[in-house]
Amino acid sequence: MMCKSIGEKSGALLDRFTVVFISNPGKKIPIWMQKSSQDGYPVVWDYHVILYYNEDNDRAYIYDLDTALPFPCPAHEYVIKAFKPELQLKEEYQRCFRLIPAKDYLRGFASDRSHMLVDGVYASPPPEYPPIETKDSKMNLYDYINMTNGSNQKDLKCGVVVNEAEFFHMALKTQ
Repeated sequence: MMCKSIGEKSGALLDRFTVVFISNPGKKIPIWMQKSSQDGYPVVWDYHVILYYNEDNDRAYIYDLDTALPFPCPAHEYVIKAFKPELQLKEEYQRCFRLIPAKDYLRGFASDRSHMLVDGVYASPPPEYPPIETKDSKMNLYDYINMTNGSNQKDLKCGVVVNEAEFFHMALKTQ
């Protein structure tokens, strides 16, 4: 909804935003500095979504609704504190990043929240806003959290997948 709100305020500003889905084949991605982190340990998500704002070539910010870091957070600070690139993670925990231009995300993404149901009951309370749907789909979340580049993309609506090193390089070159 944050992306939609930005687009309604300024379509031109939306061009500077990229929606980032984070996951991996095993659906186990560690992220530190989350509101639900305990005793300095990471939260291990099946997938997570952040918003990357490229203000200019020198400054970028991460918007993460679940972070304990500043909101928005300078991208380099977020990467260092939330992803801890200095750690050598086991392969099963290495993160992949699907980068989708915000306008493409708004045109293409849909979630009916069925992934949140366990035996017909929500495992956690769903967001207060209505489910997101497009004219073409009510549910395509799995296309976005599948981190196999090219296997599920229709006209690149689902963006491109990069590895940790590529995403860290992009974010760490900013101040």
